[in-house]
Amino acid sequence: MRRTPYFINAGWDFFFVGGSSVLLFAVLILLGDAVSKESFQIGASILIWTGNWPHFSATLYRLYSRESILEYAGVALVLPVLIAMAIIAGLKSPEVMGSGLVKLYLLWSPYHYAGQSLGVSLLYARRSGIIVHRWERFCLAGFVYACFAFVTTRLEVGTWEEHFLGISYRSLQLPEFFLSTSKIALVLFSLGVLITIRRWSLRSTLPWIAFVPLLAQFSWSFTQPAPIYALFIPFFHSLQYLLIAGFMRVSQASEEKPTRVILQWAKSNLICGAFLFWATPILFAVLGSRYEIAKPVIWAAINVHHFIVDGVIWKLRNPKVVTPLMTFART
Repeated sequence: MRRTPYFINAGWDFFFVGGSSVLLFAVLILLGDAVSKESFQIGASILIWTGNWPHFSATLYRLYSRESILEYAGVALVLPVLIAMAIIAGLKSPEVMGSGLVKLYLLWSPYHYAGQSLGVSLLYARRSGIIVHRWERFCLAGFVYACFAFVTTRLEVGTWEEHFLGISYRSLQLPEFFLSTSKIALVLFSLGVLITIRRWSLRSTLPWIAFVPLLAQFSWSFTQPAPIYALFIPFFHSLQYLLIAGFMRVSQASEEKPTRVILQWAKSNLICGAFLFWATPILFAVLGSRYEIAKPVIWAAINVHHFIVDGVIWKLRNPKVVTPLMTFART
């Protein structure tokens, strides 16, 4: 097997880890008012089934595998009970508990996206043989979390009320000072990333792919020029995840053909993802809950469960996690 920074190859890795989102962002800006919002909305709805929902299932697939369930027994066995309690509370009190659960999910999402982009970037650096010094990691982490801070403060400044499916939620009413501070932080850490690029280029061949997730994260924070772009961000985040999780699955099934492993894994995740997000709210409605309340509460709860589990099972300090991800693709 030839040493390479890529999980598949340069083209496919670029597509999966954020390059496709940057290209779409550029296209939407160029098209401007010529964008057919209805067509893009239909496309985003289809991608939910084929990317967003399966990526949640991929987390469960890994958590409840024989390799993981004993290691993460607390998360695997206790967390679902807590999430079930949160769902029941949200259904019984949608105005308070349901709204709070939805707000938690919406605030946590961009933070989760930033953490994943950082992790993918560091994986590529490690696969390229780059030793990431503490100051360089600080710059990369500061950049992605400054993106998170910017998008969050931009959305949470002022007083407003919005709806997520059937549940309303309110802004945090942050002062303008928070937004100004986040902008300054983003500029400073952007300079830090440029310095890191320069330092890496002097030490070794620059792994350009390591900076694609960071560029994607930056584009995900600036949706004002193309508001329809926001509909696709969860899908592009899911693509990042599916690449890494799929590679992990192939690495762990070393005796089987990679194509067969991926097809079986993809089929399982498509079915499980549809069950989680499409069938479960219907099931709760059949049992007596209001569907327009059950759907947002369940969707928010699944997301929160996903955020917590990912934070546990994908720690790059764990050799059981990082070692399979340092192997190279089999054909």
